[in-house]
Amino acid sequence: MANNFLNKIDFTKGVKARPINENFEMVQDWIDKERLQSAGWGIISGFEFSQRGDEFIIDITAGELINRSGHKIKLDSAFVNVGEPQAIQYFEKFTLDTSGEITLRFPIYVPSQLKQIVYIAGVQGELPDTKEFRVYDLETQEILQIASINKQTIHIVDPEGNEGRKVGVVYNYASSHIDTIVYNEKTPELYPKYHYGIFSASPAFPDLNQFEDQGDIILGWAYWTIDENGISVKFFYDNKNTRPIYVDEHGNIYLYGKLYSKTQRKFIYFVEPPNPEPNDLWYDSDSNILYIWRQFNGSDYQWVPVNEHSTMDLHETKLFVPDETLTDEENEKQTFVFDEQDTNMFFLPRSNSLDVYIDQGYIMKDQYVEMVMLKEQDRNGNHLIVPDNPKYKLSDIIKGVGFKLNYALNEPTVVQVNVRHTIKKGKESGVFQRAAVFVEEKRIIYNEDSYPNNTRIIKLPTTYEYGKQQLEVFLNGMKLHSGSSDEVDFSEVLPVPTEYNPNPTLTNKFIINNNINLKYGDRIIYRISHYVWSYEQLESIVTNAQEGIKETKDLITNVDKKYSRIVDTFDPALQAIQNIIVDLKESTLNTDNFVKKTDKITKDMLDDSVKHGLYKELKQYEITVDPTNTIYPLQHTVQQDQMSFVLLDQYTGSNKIDNANISTILNYGTDYVYIDNNKIKLSAGLIRNTRKLKFMVISFGV
Repeated sequence: MANNFLNKIDFTKGVKARPINENFEMVQDWIDKERLQSAGWGIISGFEFSQRGDEFIIDITAGELINRSGHKIKLDSAFVNVGEPQAIQYFEKFTLDTSGEITLRFPIYVPSQLKQIVYIAGVQGELPDTKEFRVYDLETQEILQIASINKQTIHIVDPEGNEGRKVGVVYNYASSHIDTIVYNEKTPELYPKYHYGIFSASPAFPDLNQFEDQGDIILGWAYWTIDENGISVKFFYDNKNTRPIYVDEHGNIYLYGKLYSKTQRKFIYFVEPPNPEPNDLWYDSDSNILYIWRQFNGSDYQWVPVNEHSTMDLHETKLFVPDETLTDEENEKQTFVFDEQDTNMFFLPRSNSLDVYIDQGYIMKDQYVEMVMLKEQDRNGNHLIVPDNPKYKLSDIIKGVGFKLNYALNEPTVVQVNVRHTIKKGKESGVFQRAAVFVEEKRIIYNEDSYPNNTRIIKLPTTYEYGKQQLEVFLNGMKLHSGSSDEVDFSEVLPVPTEYNPNPTLTNKFIINNNINLKYGDRIIYRISHYVWSYEQLESIVTNAQEGIKETKDLITNVDKKYSRIVDTFDPALQAIQNIIVDLKESTLNTDNFVKKTDKITKDMLDDSVKHGLYKELKQYEITVDPTNTIYPLQHTVQQDQMSFVLLDQYTGSNKIDNANISTILNYGTDYVYIDNNKIKLSAGLIRNTRKLKFMVISFGV
């Protein structure tokens, strides 16, 4: 058995280091074990990430942690130079058709611009150097002119002239990725260790087990996103690696890295206290209910149940495992539909009932769409199963039967889906009490365009009931507290009374209070819970409605009596007026001004609106253009009562200008625009040599 007592040291024989060091080591071992047994290993505080300006450098603040051996470690601030994304160059071949459209495998990334390209000739963006991107003829090596680029879609100038050409496309691609920052006690000199994640259009968080096996303590993740706006990074932290409880030398308590102030420390009573304070807790062992002493729905302080609900969540899980007898192409990598016998997995669509995990990493809800079964049937009598779409009403949908990833997996892998059902618990007599809970969850990016001048009032597209605890708000993954807590992080905005609704209950706004650090780029997630209530509450609503109907009926009866008196008074007068009108018609009717069937209709007889719509003349002329100039004067003035067509010849070096074949109609806004109604400006990429334009101007109005 190990000795758990300090050694007695006899100093009469002199001072020796060995027994003293053994005592020191034993005390240190006690301290380390106490740390681990009291609150375990993990992060105490600090280790916050930030990007250094526009550089690819992540700064990490100083922090403290307890390692797996129980030692307390303080680390100074540090940084990681991540570096620019490593682009991969791709080459693809195509044969052009009449549309002139090319669809690549990946969006085009430009290393020199550090973003995905969006380009419209002469309007938006600029083409990169041909070393980074080019479209060329495989036979002649001629570089083709580009009309527009949007992610992986390219449009070629003069598609009809280039039809049938075999072309090659050279471009770069760099994708988003989630990287992991860790500390390892075995190699402290390598702190901070930076693990690059998998590069993917829809990256997932890495498998945490691999870090556990290596002895790493995860400090957080850096989510690098690459799109047409550039490269941005968001940081996420893992509360699982934060030490649950820590008390510093000043007696301050930290719960999962967050300071738990002394004003928040409350007692949990097992006997109802006679004089409770706000937010005190009382556990009633007879009913197995936990109560909190607080105000509720505007009433005075009372014991409010914390864990007594009329509903509970039932979770069902299914794994989609690749079939080893099938090839990668035969295994499903994008659409996952439950089998007919998986009745426990079918769910209510559009209720946030699904949680999807790929390689043990959680997939955000914007990375997939639910698969639903429609009431509509095919000719074989089978219900259609399609990806959910706003065009389908809920009344058109039978149930949810699976999900479809926005981007297919690179290779077959294990996919786990959890389905959450809301069910009734308790006695059958209350089976309809809050029969269902529907949760609406959406994300808002706090930006200057939508919220100028740092306004903190957030407007939602959906209403919720004020003061009914329906709204939950999360800022960058951290839940904000409302009026039920000492820390009021956000407040519901009271709806404004109107003449027609003096006591409104529905609102679509909330405000983030000034004690919360809110900055542009932050991610706000809100969750609204809608409830279907009991027959008792419905009966109360119906009773109130019946009383209102009775009052309305009495009011209508009074109005009907007043209307009858008015009709009795004015009916003879109205009849007299009608008689006068009839007499007036008979005495003044004159057919001399009528147009006979055999008469000719002259221009003077027409209304001005008809004259303005009649054809007047057709004017045609040509002008010669060359690559040195894009602006030319017109031989007519552009007016509203005209219809004009601009046609371009199919000119080649062997044609004569006088015999040019003018056949291509140009598109206004893309190929040309008018200037001051008397000049035309052509797209710079349209003119490669001397050509002719033909104008056909049709005028209206006689």
